[in-house]
Amino acid sequence: MIRRTMIAIAFAAVVITGCSSQQPVSQYSPGETLVADKVSSAGTYALFEEGQDDPVARYDLLAGDKIGFEVNEMGTVGLMKVNMAYAVAGKHRVIINRGTHYVWRRIEE
Repeated sequence: MIRRTMIAIAFAAVVITGCSSQQPVSQYSPGETLVADKVSSAGTYALFEEGQDDPVARYDLLAGDKIGFEVNEMGTVGLMKVNMAYAVAGKHRVIINRGTHYVWRRIEE
């Protein structure tokens, strides 16, 4: 009886969460250092903003492509340096708000 219950719970979890997998690859939280790495395998990667179900961006990448978050110094205004924060995926860049949590996930369809 316990085994049947466990199987039913496992089946329900798969049905509720869906069949597609969304594996976290890289994330950024406000105040953290922006870090980029390389993906270990080819696939589709999507950028999500905290609390959102739909991706901000989605790209097909090859193994070894860059993924993560970077800052680019844009210049100075008076004595102040102007920096722009980006989410990066391969050759693609998406401007991000440094006050928002983001995560790159590998998605399987």
